[in-house]
Amino acid sequence: MRWSGSIRVARQIVSRRELIRLSIVRKLEVLSPGVDLSGLLEVLGNNLYSTPEVALRELIQNAHDSCVRRRIESAPENAGHRAERPPAPRIEISSDPLTTIVSIIDNGAGLTHDEIVRYLATIGAGYTRVLRRQSETADLIGAFGLGFLSAYVASKSVTVFTRSSRDGSRPLRFYSKDGQRYTIDDYTEQPLEIGTRVELKLKSELEYLAHGPNLEAIVRRYCLLLPLPVFVNDLHINELTPPWRNPDESLNPKTSDPFEFEEQAQAERPAPQQLRTKRQRLEFVRRVDARADPLCTMPVAETGNGRGLLWIHGEASFGSEDRRQLAVYVRGMLVCKNERDLLPYWAGYVGGVYESETLTPTASRESVQQDSEYLLAKAEIEESLIAGLIHVARTENEAWESILNRHNDALIGSALSGEVLFLCLRDHLRLHTSEGLMTVSAMLQRGDGRLHLSTGDFGGAEEIIARATGTPVADGRYYGTTAFLQRYAQSEKVELLTPGTETGNTRIFPEIPVSPEERTRIMALFRREDRKLLISCFEPRHLPLAIVPNREARLKRLIESDETKRRIASAALRLAKMHTARLDDAELETLIINMNSPLISELLAAPEHRAIPAARALAAFSEMIAVRSSANESTASLSDRLEELNAAFRALL
Repeated sequence: MRWSGSIRVARQIVSRRELIRLSIVRKLEVLSPGVDLSGLLEVLGNNLYSTPEVALRELIQNAHDSCVRRRIESAPENAGHRAERPPAPRIEISSDPLTTIVSIIDNGAGLTHDEIVRYLATIGAGYTRVLRRQSETADLIGAFGLGFLSAYVASKSVTVFTRSSRDGSRPLRFYSKDGQRYTIDDYTEQPLEIGTRVELKLKSELEYLAHGPNLEAIVRRYCLLLPLPVFVNDLHINELTPPWRNPDESLNPKTSDPFEFEEQAQAERPAPQQLRTKRQRLEFVRRVDARADPLCTMPVAETGNGRGLLWIHGEASFGSEDRRQLAVYVRGMLVCKNERDLLPYWAGYVGGVYESETLTPTASRESVQQDSEYLLAKAEIEESLIAGLIHVARTENEAWESILNRHNDALIGSALSGEVLFLCLRDHLRLHTSEGLMTVSAMLQRGDGRLHLSTGDFGGAEEIIARATGTPVADGRYYGTTAFLQRYAQSEKVELLTPGTETGNTRIFPEIPVSPEERTRIMALFRREDRKLLISCFEPRHLPLAIVPNREARLKRLIESDETKRRIASAALRLAKMHTARLDDAELETLIINMNSPLISELLAAPEHRAIPAARALAAFSEMIAVRSSANESTASLSDRLEELNAAFRALL
């Protein structure tokens, strides 16, 4: 009984809750959201596009898709017994500076009354989307049904004259001022051919578009690669065929190995054709960018996702400077004039043009979506660029010399970005050394079979030793040099020596044993509390002493100074201290005694009254030399060294 009563109470509670829920549901209203058309047009019109000039591109794009539509619908399998061969597609843009009207004319499929209402006058609806789904063609450009909206961005009013290719269609005229209201009527004033003419009455601030040269430049920029002929005031503006579409040149042979495609193409073409190909590529680059002065060009290997042409800028670059520039076309229409992130981050000296049928534009069609196709295109472009650089370095000596003269330092950084490029370019790139610009292989041949690297201000005893022995020392202050030599030494199992570090000094100036008497005499003549003393043998033998700075100790001293604490952010200072914590509190420099020097032997044998001033003179002279390699030495310090040198010589007189 107790359980049945509990169940009855529970059922009553559930029933009451159900009644409450039902009463709430009955009070809910299901409504469709309203749309403020004027507000929507203002937002889209003023914010969707970066410039009103985009209206021209969008309307030309619509004209292009209309021509494609007519071709598809006129095919026998679609038109049946009505199949007819349509005229050659053509897009014309004309302008009248007096009336400030720009017209976009095509001989495409035209529009019926129903299509004007359903697609032209409806934001977000477009027949191109329907046709793409039905025909599965890749030739159509449009996607979002927003293109005609751009007409209202650029004009005071829009008039469309159209006649559909469908049987029984009549000429129609569409007119609208603001996109919120429009009229459609039969057009009987004059005959209309099948196709569409869009007339824009330009806004006052855009009347410059009606000026012929301005219109030509804008349309050429957007439509340079459009496959259909485009005319501006009867001038054919896209007559130049992109190199990758030229069947005679076979610029982009398909291959599974991107490092073989250029060699394959080179081998297949005779010498005159190779020269013609180079000229055509360079001409195309200058048509794309009149300011470009390319040193060489390299094709993007055609793998089904995209194709194009890359080039090396003629203007010099420095280190990590970023001058990447890549124009992206989707199905022949310019989408982004500089989608630089499709180029590798290390390619700051590269420009290019890339055309794709798989990249997806954003709604404004001024950029592309960074999806899986984007990442695939990025990888293909990088592979083609690496293959192109390798090809030029191996086979085009004159072009490669020009590239090195302008981009050598930047290329060192590029080589460090990947193993393949490093292995292929490491023996072609040049490093700044004490003997001038040299390749690493030349450094090894000129030196002692080891690589020498200076990581501080090069000079002093290091420079004298290097020059006297003919051993090139790389200057690690230049961009990427230290990392480049470290990777080279590691991959080739070559010893890398860095004077100024404890390990480097030990390897370059190995300590040698001497008798207790000699050590005592040397310590008496040269020992100082703030300087480490090392007894060694080295070349040249006529350099009795060498003072080498301890750059690790100086770095630690600098980081721990009060002045540095005030100038460096605490987070950065903590990171720096993590590096210097492992360093000992060593002396700031090391005085190295060259026991191979005849002068040192004579000094140790000389009487004390002559040896002491001679030792002081040698030490002062060595310190003067060392001033060049120490950024911490002041003019006052140099003056002190000169005074010591003079005093030592006077004592010898």
